[in-house]
Amino acid sequence: MEALALRSPLESLQASEPRSDVARAAAGDVRAFEQLYRTHLPRVHSLVRRMAGGRDTDELTQDVFVRVWQKLAGSP
Repeated sequence: MEALALRSPLESLQASEPRSDVARAAAGDVRAFEQLYRTHLPRVHSLVRRMAGGRDTDELTQDVFVRVWQKLAGSP
């Protein structure tokens, strides 16, 4: 049986987006990050709503994207 490889959210994002958007956002390009945000907001919001049972969904979703921005800024 083959083991399921788990990826971090950042690795998943990088795998699903054109490299240029992720690379530009990692380099500090706010517009590239805004594009990533607009693309992924509905899916992330839905996941957070399910995981949090509908409580504090907007705040938690915002926290997710703040962490992504921080992680992108710290990536090589």
